[in-house]
Amino acid sequence: MTVAFEADVGSFERRIGRRIDVRPEIPVAVGGPDGASPPERATMVDVSVTGAGLEGPESLSMSPGTAARLDIEGRVSAVRVARATATDQPGVIHYGVEFTTLHPDVRELVNDLVGEGRPGENAWYNAI
Repeated sequence: MTVAFEADVGSFERRIGRRIDVRPEIPVAVGGPDGASPPERATMVDVSVTGAGLEGPESLSMSPGTAARLDIEGRVSAVRVARATATDQPGVIHYGVEFTTLHPDVRELVNDLVGEGRPGENAWYNAI
């Protein structure tokens, strides 16, 4: 899989693992496989092992709990919106999404991006 991600190490903050900054533009369709809206473009701004941050148009109308599908080079993955917050750009919303079903190629890409320099076992225990 050859997605052009520009990866930069993110911070740990209060997360299980680190978040990696990326910037690909991807189609996002709101709803499940049987009732999804026509896709709109959004920018994936970061990714972690559990989810991603997207910046997209307000017209996506996604709120916490909304199911959506991300299309990364034809590899569709399901997500659920955890939060939606306004940005300083008019009409642009930051959506925090949690992965619910990842296409195997996308899972491999995320693991490759996030896996390098992953925190050790002690870091997981200290986070609890």
